[in-house]
Formats: sequence, structure tokens, C-alpha cells
Amino acid sequence: EPFIRKYYLISQQSGLYPLPRTIDWNKSVDKTFLTERLSYKQPMLSSVLVEKSDMIEIIYPDILFIDYIPILSEKALDVLKIYEPAMTVKQVNLIEGIGEDIKPYHIPILKEVDCLSEKTIFKCGRQIDKGILIKKNIPDFSIFKIAGEIDKDRVIVRADFAESFLKRRLKGITLMNLEVV
Repeated sequence: EPFIRKYYLISQQSGLYPLPRTIDWNKSVDKTFLTERLSYKQPMLSSVLVEKSDMIEIIYPDILFIDYIPILSEKALDVLKIYEPAMTVKQVNLIEGIGEDIKPYHIPILKEVDCLSEKTIFKCGRQIDKGILIKKNIPDFSIFKIAGEIDKDRVIVRADFAESFLKRRLKGITLMNLEVV
């Protein structure tokens, strides 16, 4: 039996508060353009305003999920560039207040892959509870997303990518182990 690589479903760590609340995200970032085929339509650089929090400092994790789209900090982008140097990435600046605080983030244009086994167990509709991947359908990518109707989290990372993330102490992510058959 050849070595089976490990994969994880990556999601936003729960309990991080307050995360940036974007204003007009959909005006600057069109979700339908975040595919390999249409990514040329999404500008290389966009800016999105973030609601200012007077109470408490906003937390900017190294991976932020907006509308279940992963956006990466500069530190996280460095990891992506090691593993996927050819991947298309779009920059989106999160701007707090009247432009005094700009946080650069990056949207990787992920390959959509049909590799989820029908043995996968879902909860609350189409939310992955126990994910099972079909080994022969998994591409040679360290990060990709599951094609098809999935509610919520659908981004998969390979173990080496995840380890590089953790080694650099990148914050804000939760990893759920996936089975490979």
C-alpha cells in the first residue's frame, strides 16, 4: 500500500472575537470570479472597508474566512508560495476606519476538485461532519476546495502545508482530520 497522504478540512478557529466585519465585500470581491476560469475578471487588488470597533481591538488572523472564502495574511501567503508558487492570488486590502489602518490579505484562486466520497457524513444540511476523500481523485495540490454543494467549510489542505502553517505559529485556524479511501 503506497503512502497515503493526510488531508484536513481547514476552517476559522471558533471563539475569535471580534473578527473584521467587512462592508461591501461583495461589491469588491465577486465570488463567481474566484475560479481558475474566471479569475482574470477579479482585479489584482481590491479594497474592502471594515467596520470600526470602538470597544475592542479587531483580531486579524492569518487565515480569515469571509463567506467561506479563505483569505491569507502576508505570513500565510509566504507558506502558499512555497507549496503552490504558480497559484493565482488576488490581493484585497482590508481598510479599517478612514484608511488609517490597512491590512493586506490575499485570496488564493483554488482548484475545485470532485473528490468527496458519498460515504461522507453531513450535519445541518450539507456541512461536512466526517469527511472522506477518494484517494484517486485527490490532485497533487497542497490546498484546494471541494467541488459541489457544500455548506460552509470546503477548503482542504495537505498535511505538509498544514504543518508549515503551524510551525510558523500562524493563528486563527482549525483543522479537521479527513479520511482517505
